[in-house]
Amino acid sequence: MSALIRVACQMALWTALLVSIGHLMAKDPTSKLLICPMQPPDPDGYRRGLRGKLSTAEEDHNVVINGDLNRDGKVPWLFFTAELKSALSPQFWGDKAATSSRSSNPKYADPLPPIIDFHQQLKAAGIALWIVPVPAKVAVYPQHCISTNGSTTGWVSEKRRIDRSHEKFYELLRKESLTVVDLTDEFRWPKGDAKQSRRFCLTDSHWSGTGVSMAAKILGDKVKKAPWYSAIPKRQFQTKPLTVEITGDLAALFNEKNPPREKLDLTRVFQMVDGKPLPVADDHSSPILLLGDSHTLIFHDPTLYAEGCGLADHLAEQLGFAMDVIGVRGSGANAARLNWRRRENPLAGKKLVIWCFSMREFTENTDGWRVLPMTKR
Repeated sequence: MSALIRVACQMALWTALLVSIGHLMAKDPTSKLLICPMQPPDPDGYRRGLRGKLSTAEEDHNVVINGDLNRDGKVPWLFFTAELKSALSPQFWGDKAATSSRSSNPKYADPLPPIIDFHQQLKAAGIALWIVPVPAKVAVYPQHCISTNGSTTGWVSEKRRIDRSHEKFYELLRKESLTVVDLTDEFRWPKGDAKQSRRFCLTDSHWSGTGVSMAAKILGDKVKKAPWYSAIPKRQFQTKPLTVEITGDLAALFNEKNPPREKLDLTRVFQMVDGKPLPVADDHSSPILLLGDSHTLIFHDPTLYAEGCGLADHLAEQLGFAMDVIGVRGSGANAARLNWRRRENPLAGKKLVIWCFSMREFTENTDGWRVLPMTKR
């Protein structure tokens, strides 16, 4: 047999083998052969693969899912099982709320009425409300959760998201005249320098320094269009880079004895006072209240990895004045609002409330969603 014929036969065999592998992977999207570029395009491939991951994690009672290793081959991508469950959740409002929510009382399962009520109370007081759900890490980086080594070939249309119920819910809120700042697509397809930086920590459930600064820029640009913004007195703040090494909240859950550590590049915002660089102090008299869960505190509260590098700090640098901050560790649905209500005359002087919390709050909050009067009725 001539060399040419042998080569032709080998090519035919390889083609048949690759076609067979493609059919196999189409039937079993959880297969480790997912990295093969011959897989037929499958718009729902990520969701199917992630459902398999979720099912395994729940069967094994794992609160953390490990995915790909980072580029250095040492630090794994870690994902919060509850967040993945929320991202894949079916409808979680209206008559479907009780079946999708972890609320201990079905009466408080539906997030829609309390959010609308809160919006109406603030509107009556002349205060705008912006809902800023922090995207799920797995919605931004699904390929790293299902361990495709970062490959997206043949998996999903770039325009489709895995958190489709949340996307529909945000549209529903907009129809109720609420402002929803959905960062998901901005985080999935960043522009400029952010393309090269992770928007989330590898070993922690929170956003990274890049994610914080991106969110602040988007929100800051939007605030500057408000008619009251130009009248607010401005200050100058300075910035400098800061690198910290952390053991993320997911790392300790993943490996209690030897949790992986990661380095984060942050930007510290500060002001010079008597020749000393000091972090931006929260200002109760600020026209903007940053309200929510630990995403409002990460890198801002010195007990959460760093000080002066959080969302409030970057907003101050963007806008020229400090924020009022009420953040709680855990759920930002009810506790943060309750803390605000406890203040004397809480609504006075406020122009805008930025309500920022993890998207998993809509389904995974065991306390549910409460209608809370912010003033005496």
